[in-house]
Amino acid sequence: MSLAFAAPLLKLVGIGGGGYHLKGESTDGKTTTMKVAASVCGGTDFWHTWRATGNALEGTASRRNDATLMLDEIREVDGREAGNIAYMLANGQGKARARTDGSVRETNRWNLLFLSTGELSLVEHAASAGERTGPVCRG
Repeated sequence: MSLAFAAPLLKLVGIGGGGYHLKGESTDGKTTTMKVAASVCGGTDFWHTWRATGNALEGTASRRNDATLMLDEIREVDGREAGNIAYMLANGQGKARARTDGSVRETNRWNLLFLSTGELSLVEHAASAGERTGPVCRG
C-alpha cells in the first residue's frame, strides 16, 4: 500500500518513477495485495493485467501519471516483452513516433510507480524467453 501512497509524491520531491514486483506462489495473496493498493488510487481503474502490448501499456501509463499502475500476473505477457515494458514504465516515456508527413508526434511521458505480480520474477520470466535483463531488473 505504501507504493500507492508514494506515487503522487514523486513529482513533489523530484524523484523519478520505478516499480516493484511481488513474486510468490499462486495462493500467497499477491493479487489481493494489489487490489488493496489499487483501492488507495481509486479502485479497479488502476488495476490491469500484464496481458497487453507495450503500446497499450504506454497509453495506460500516460493516463496514470503521478499515480500507481498495477499489473497482475507477469506470465500473461511474453518474457521478451516483459523486460522492455518494465524498462519503459520505469523510464517514464514511450516511443518517439513520426506522423505520415515525417514530423515527430508528441512523445507520451509520465512519472509513476508500478506494482507487478507473478509466480516468476521479472528476471526469471525474461530469462525463460532467452532475454538478458538490463539495469531495470533486479532479481
